[in-house]
Amino acid sequence: MVSLSFIGLTLAVTALASQTADAATTKSNHHNASVAHSHKHHPTPEHHHQAREHHSAPHKRSSAKHTTHTTKKAATKKAATKKASKKSAHTTTKKTTKRSTKKITKKHTTAKTVTKAATSGSTSSDESTILSAHNAYRAKHSAPALKWNSTLASYAQKWSDGCVFQHSGGPYGENLAMGYGDWKSVVSAWYNEEKNYDYSKPGFSSSTGHFTQVVWVSTTQIGCGVKKCSNQGNAPIYTCSYAPPGNYLGEFEKNVLPN
Repeated sequence: MVSLSFIGLTLAVTALASQTADAATTKSNHHNASVAHSHKHHPTPEHHHQAREHHSAPHKRSSAKHTTHTTKKAATKKAATKKASKKSAHTTTKKTTKRSTKKITKKHTTAKTVTKAATSGSTSSDESTILSAHNAYRAKHSAPALKWNSTLASYAQKWSDGCVFQHSGGPYGENLAMGYGDWKSVVSAWYNEEKNYDYSKPGFSSSTGHFTQVVWVSTTQIGCGVKKCSNQGNAPIYTCSYAPPGNYLGEFEKNVLPN
């Protein structure tokens, strides 16, 4: 009887020891699993941030948007540009700005001899120079020649007369410039942004908005005005209005053709 009791007690102790060992092993495994999880790499928010930026990029809508620019040339040339919704305009000063286009800023380190600038209004000679300069550049990009529109010219002149170097926010495409000596130099400055345009990725850019309006295929009419402004150090402010306006988002590929 004593022998059987002793044997039973021994078996019970052995079973208890086995259970304790199993429990220790389980706890150890659980601890190891917790540590592995705490060191697990979690994805950073970078991808989501990039996705948001991509989503916020402009997309073509049923009603297209167009942009605007401005160019200025003061003591040195500067250009400023802005972006717009449903229309585009530009401005150049030997400082360059753009409207809803955008603003561009150019700088020239050397002084420039300035030819006689009109004090106010566009003459028939100016009209011819403006059309010739625009149409010569447009021909390089398979865009039809522009025609002069007196309504656009009146609007542009009225805006220049205000002597405020910023976009008017009106219904037309618009390029501005300030400080240049003549119309040929102004149109040349706008067109020279072509070197910055990437035809493989057509679209609006603050550094090319004046150029794209100048050669925009769907634009058919133009009118311009100039005013020498005492509040701008007697620098002339040039304004050109375009119809239909250019720089519509989603329409660059078919309106800005390679040279």
